[in-house]
Amino acid sequence: MIAGYKIKYLSPHTSIKSYTLFGAFCWGYRFLKGKSSLETFLNEFEKNPKFLISSPFPLSQERLLFPKPVLPLKDEENLSIVEKLKRKPYKKAKYITQSVFEDFLNGKIKKQNDFMKNYKVKDGIIHQLNESIEKILKKEIIITHNEINRLNNTSKNLYFESGILSNEEYFLVKFLDEDFKEDFDTVLKFIEDIGLGRNKNIGWGRVKIIPLEKDFSFLNTRKNDTFITLSPMIPSENCLLNESFYTFSTYKSFTEGSFSEGKVKNKVVYLEEGSLIKVKDSNSFTGAISKTNNVFQYGLEFPIHLELNDD
Repeated sequence: MIAGYKIKYLSPHTSIKSYTLFGAFCWGYRFLKGKSSLETFLNEFEKNPKFLISSPFPLSQERLLFPKPVLPLKDEENLSIVEKLKRKPYKKAKYITQSVFEDFLNGKIKKQNDFMKNYKVKDGIIHQLNESIEKILKKEIIITHNEINRLNNTSKNLYFESGILSNEEYFLVKFLDEDFKEDFDTVLKFIEDIGLGRNKNIGWGRVKIIPLEKDFSFLNTRKNDTFITLSPMIPSENCLLNESFYTFSTYKSFTEGSFSEGKVKNKVVYLEEGSLIKVKDSNSFTGAISKTNNVFQYGLEFPIHLELNDD
């Protein structure tokens, strides 16, 4: 069962990923049910996850956008200058519309060059020829902070911090245990109260989370050995990196500090959203949960499998 949720941002916020959402869920679960219940939940989740969660993605006129798949190039050396210039905005695009995503899942798009043949691009979004596109309301801001010496009331140091102003996004949850959805929705209400991301103590990350009433059946594709992930994933031995197409990032952060002293997490490598993953065993998880000194870092995939053709 796949459910969708809309995030309405009510204040500036920091970057929100699937692991941000999972971390916020865990702290909400701890607050509502207690520390021992959270520890039991995490130990069970590590072996038998109750759900998978995607990163948030933008909405365009209430339509779902998806990360542009990481695909191989076709005959790059044989492209003319005109074709290379034409490909530039497609290469820079970050998202595709739902209808383009469905074409991709059905095998109509296999190379980066295929986007140029039958689709348009506008404001970083690849879309069908007959689709209207609205610019995504997402802007990076720089906030200046002033450290004050409380003894003489003078300015001690100026420093800068980046944040994001945006309107609405959505994320998906695949419930592997459908009976857990009620608990999940209860915790989301608590997350609305405490916020998402960093700097919640100065009012950042205020959100409203609303169930998204849409048909997600097109995401229930037949399981096979190739999928696109909608969540950053920590690759396990089940991932065939040499046969996959991916972008990656390293990430190091602190645990949530609203209710206890924050701890530094280990630096991990994530394969990013939109990566095209080939696996050894389609019945096993390809992402992983990193655990060090009883600190969990979410890195499971959110797999949407592709329709495989022989050609």
